[in-house]
Amino acid sequence: MQRTQLKLWVACVSSSFLLLLGCGGGSNDSPPRAAVQGTVLLDDVPLEAGVINFIPTGATKGPMTTAPIQAGKFSLPDDLGPLVGTHRVEIESCDLGGLALDDESAIQRLKQQKVKHIKVIKIPAVYNRQSQLQADIQADADNQLGYRLTTKRSK
Repeated sequence: MQRTQLKLWVACVSSSFLLLLGCGGGSNDSPPRAAVQGTVLLDDVPLEAGVINFIPTGATKGPMTTAPIQAGKFSLPDDLGPLVGTHRVEIESCDLGGLALDDESAIQRLKQQKVKHIKVIKIPAVYNRQSQLQADIQADADNQLGYRLTTKRSK
């Protein structure tokens, strides 16, 4: 397994774990949060595994919120959801070509079949570190979001 794939997998697992821990204890002083749910399609196909980050921008101040994406869907309840306000959205894939990192038998099968590369889904930087995707999260609203990403360049 390539070092970059391992780093991406560790980042995705770590982000998901931190999400489960939550940020803060929900005190009355904390900024208001809201539930959010939605879908992520990559080339019109649900993104198998990934993370979506909500990064506060403008007048919205506070911590980033991360949600895991499974089978193209993400969902967070209001106590773990993003802060109410405007966010820049980053989407990352956690796909490792359908293989688990600790699946030694799969690695052996690939070697026997002389497979040198597995297809790893990579989301273009325009949807993550260079993202201009936005989300306006509102209190007591549906906050149903949908993102259609494409790996093909527009001409």
